[in-house]
Amino acid sequence: MDRHGYLDTLAAAHDVLAHVLHELNNPMAALSGYLQLARRTTDAARLQEYVRLCAEQVDGYRRVVDRFEEALYVRPPRVQPVTAADVVAVALGRRTAAAAEAGVVLSREVADEAVQVNGDLDLLSRAYGKLVDNAIEAVARVAEPRRVVAGVSCDGGTLRLTVDDTGPGVPEALWEAAFDPTYTTRRSGRGTGFGLPTALAIARRQGGDVELQLSPLGGTRAILSLPVLVPVAPESRRRVLCVDDEVFILDLYEDVLSGQGIEIVRAQTVAEATAALADPRIDQVVCDFRLPDGTASTLMVAAATVRPDLASHWVVCTGDPSQPDVATCLRAFPAARLLAKPFSIQDLIQRTAIPRKPSE
Repeated sequence: MDRHGYLDTLAAAHDVLAHVLHELNNPMAALSGYLQLARRTTDAARLQEYVRLCAEQVDGYRRVVDRFEEALYVRPPRVQPVTAADVVAVALGRRTAAAAEAGVVLSREVADEAVQVNGDLDLLSRAYGKLVDNAIEAVARVAEPRRVVAGVSCDGGTLRLTVDDTGPGVPEALWEAAFDPTYTTRRSGRGTGFGLPTALAIARRQGGDVELQLSPLGGTRAILSLPVLVPVAPESRRRVLCVDDEVFILDLYEDVLSGQGIEIVRAQTVAEATAALADPRIDQVVCDFRLPDGTASTLMVAAATVRPDLASHWVVCTGDPSQPDVATCLRAFPAARLLAKPFSIQDLIQRTAIPRKPSE
């Protein structure tokens, strides 16, 4: 990058940062004011009202952070049981008009729509929608018939959401390159070309994957695959290893998860956690990214040898999910879930819900 390009990038970054600070300072100013009033009042009713208003400002702060994280595709999933029908319906509903305008027939052939996954409906429908967008764009370039077909099937413990099209197809030699953010087949002015990389990032954040194949319709088949959710029997008491150097965070984990029938094992360092993993009953690890003697990555590498069965049962907690070393960790361990601080009780409960295969 030359000097002018660098200065342009720096100026753009400054503008974005200034906007972020403005948006965050609004709820922070209100929160600070209400806290000062709460300290001065002796009226119980007023104190309760100030607490309520503070809670509203915290929610507002979180909404601002969520918007910017979504813009950067780093918002952590807020998982809950979601049906395949929900994902398909939301994704197609947002694209019906665009398909009609492009002269494309958008239809669905769904066999297993009642199958559930543990996921974030908004993010999953966005990921699936990216695949539909790509198909509509491809089909719009060719002569009739212009068809895009959404499909759902279940194979054992894997749900597959497919998108088939009658477009020109992506050559097999380019299937891997298509997931590179710097690669695009789109013409100028027709989008960013980030659709497949974004869909893949969202899928892997939720234990899934995205791949391309040849379509029986003659074009491309894109597949979003996700692990099927099978509820855990209430009588099977789980044991979760929680790792954080802050005792009050461990206390919070225990207070919340014990209410879900989960037994907690505590550790405050990588060394303590590594020793605790000798317990075969531990079926999940919730780990703060930065620890006194290493990071979550350090522990995950060590655990890969002694407890490979935990590979898809990690929750990484961090106050700054946009940091490069956090992103590196999540790329190295794509099945790990991200829990961003500050988190809600529901976020913690959802991240520690384990989807199990029917055979388990």
